[in-house]
Amino acid sequence: MRIALLSGAYGNAGDSLIEARSRALLENTFPGGAEVKVYSRKRLAEDFEEINACDLVVFSGGPIYQRDIRANFDVAAACRITAPLKIIGGGWKGASRSQMLPYRYAFEPDTRRLFEKIDGNGGLSCRDLFSVKALRAAGFESAVMTGCPAWYDLERVHELRLRPYDGERPVICVSDPAVRRNEVFVEPLLRYLHGAFPASQIKYVLHRGRQTADYESKRRSVEALGFAELVELTPSAEAFAVYDECDLHVGFRVHAHIYRLSRRQRSVLIEEDGRGGGVNEALGLPALPAYSDEVQSENRWLRKGAQLVGADRNEFLLRQLEDYLTTVGNTVYYENAFRLMASYYERMLAFLTGNE
Repeated sequence: MRIALLSGAYGNAGDSLIEARSRALLENTFPGGAEVKVYSRKRLAEDFEEINACDLVVFSGGPIYQRDIRANFDVAAACRITAPLKIIGGGWKGASRSQMLPYRYAFEPDTRRLFEKIDGNGGLSCRDLFSVKALRAAGFESAVMTGCPAWYDLERVHELRLRPYDGERPVICVSDPAVRRNEVFVEPLLRYLHGAFPASQIKYVLHRGRQTADYESKRRSVEALGFAELVELTPSAEAFAVYDECDLHVGFRVHAHIYRLSRRQRSVLIEEDGRGGGVNEALGLPALPAYSDEVQSENRWLRKGAQLVGADRNEFLLRQLEDYLTTVGNTVYYENAFRLMASYYERMLAFLTGNE
């Protein structure tokens, strides 16, 4: 079986993790195995004939269920594909985890046309329940919850126990914000963790490495603190090995959180929008939003107004984090999340093989 995997990895380490985990999943799911070749979504038109000659064409995760995806790849070319099409573990791009937002989520006509094509063959799977609701509200009835491919480390997918701390001096990794306005939280967060865990070694991780906006300024700021080490990720799945060496992750990057949970290790995600909120809700983990849920709105002008004056920020973030570490530090929360991940893995297998 030949499978074309259409990757959205353009320089972000998290997207590279999705690609690597999707490939492993596809290579190990089908009876008799599968030959998987990765193509960039941005080169879809150039590689069209080769892609279309495959037995299955798969879009690998990411926030593909956006209202308008024409800027991400050639939607018209995708609509011309005659081979069976699937999206595995795709997600929406909502502003928050408000329960009303998915029902107001509307798709641009060309984007809708592609999803209708894939929906007709039962090929829409989602990384969270918000995405399922948004698709179904828009009339795409085949949408099913499978979790994100990045959830599944195939060596550990059936493990249900939280891995213990290792080492005398704890290592805490803090992942950087993907949303620029949340950088205001970084220094207070690092100082809080240093005070709460004075014997720890703290690493601040930039997921776009030196491609990060204002990289030099960030580097100098972290070095000036005197207690934190700066770590720059390369755009590769292998770069996530930095998280294997730490005892706790606290931060903003969804895929750092997912990677840690897939390895059965402690992680605390600070939610920047509905993407992070969707992961935590799906896995039964409590909310820890960077934004104030009192002022979130799907009206982008109201949202921008709140952002301009700083009224959209969660003023109690560090206090909530303290409570989170006290309550969610209990292994019951994590082990419940691992059970859910294992259950969704079985649903992902059924979705891929058509045995739902």
